[in-house]
Amino acid sequence: MPHNKNHHYVPRCLLRPFTLRGGGAAINVFNISRERPIWNAPVKSQCSRDYFYGHDGQMESILASLEGKFAAILKKLLTGRMPDDGEKRWLMLFVLVQWRRTAARIEEMKLQQEDFKDKVLAEHKEQRHELDLTHDEVVAISMKMGFGMREYTHDLKISIILNTSQTDFIISDNPSVLTNRLHLQRWNNRNFGVSNSGAIFSLPLSPRLSFIAYDRAAYTMSGSSNFVEMKKESDVSALNELQALSATENIYFSQRDASDKIDELLRVTTGERQEATFRNTMLILHSENEEGKTYRVAKPDEQGAANLTHTELLSRKPRRWPSQLSFRSKIKTFSNDSSVGHVRKEEWLSSSESGRPFRFSSRAAAPSDSDRVRKTD
Repeated sequence: MPHNKNHHYVPRCLLRPFTLRGGGAAINVFNISRERPIWNAPVKSQCSRDYFYGHDGQMESILASLEGKFAAILKKLLTGRMPDDGEKRWLMLFVLVQWRRTAARIEEMKLQQEDFKDKVLAEHKEQRHELDLTHDEVVAISMKMGFGMREYTHDLKISIILNTSQTDFIISDNPSVLTNRLHLQRWNNRNFGVSNSGAIFSLPLSPRLSFIAYDRAAYTMSGSSNFVEMKKESDVSALNELQALSATENIYFSQRDASDKIDELLRVTTGERQEATFRNTMLILHSENEEGKTYRVAKPDEQGAANLTHTELLSRKPRRWPSQLSFRSKIKTFSNDSSVGHVRKEEWLSSSESGRPFRFSSRAAAPSDSDRVRKTD
């Protein structure tokens, strides 16, 4: 029997609560390039591409299993019941995988690879094909990252936000967002990863519900141990802005009169949405001792002789944050001045999710665990 070729990178079970009357068939779409809403668009054609996860059906089968567990938990939430601790962990895994499975993430990785080849093989363009990755290979790498980072989320506090304001949550085609108020607001650093201090994951679950996981050593969140009530439209707008910043083609919404607000939100975030999402830097070995290796940034005429390529993932900065999420008076963090940056557990200083840590000979701000280093010698 042939495998289904229409692969959704945002599953229909996640979009369903935002569809018309929750029926799962039609949904209101705000198309970013056209700058206008599309009413009652068919859900089956949203956030999908033919054979996006390959032709053999293996990845689709894995994702279908995860989506089934998520759908059951979401159904429980939509009836006003909180998930238990085990179900919260499944939600966290779903959020992690959703973060890595979209077309936006895959395209970002492809652009990183092309930029890497441009820098490393500037004088040997005939060798570029040796570093080529197929679409399926890029997807496999990204999905492995999503599943593999689960161990770096066990310490995050998981809460469900209940929206009681007059404004609905919206959802984008790149809906699972990793952000970091500590890095972006306090340290003015766009480069961070899952294990870094101050990490926050946000994912809309319905027009009235949203998932949030955050570093409990950096923040406190007001509200009960069950649903965290969000009464102010300004707080809802802060979470909606994260969706606007991450969206690539479309934003989805349930309230018909929300299109004007989405248009305005996209307008005021135009500059920030154009910010780069990664940076590759060529590095030259500066020194080496028992504590490790130190690198400096390669000069333009040294690019071909670089020892490492340092890839930083850069996040976009929202203009505001939900008032429910506050900084602790004393923030607990660990750092040894290496490429790992500031992390939430001391043992993560010696080995990060991205590879072996190293040091820079000089830098303005400490890079983080999201940096991926490739050997080029």
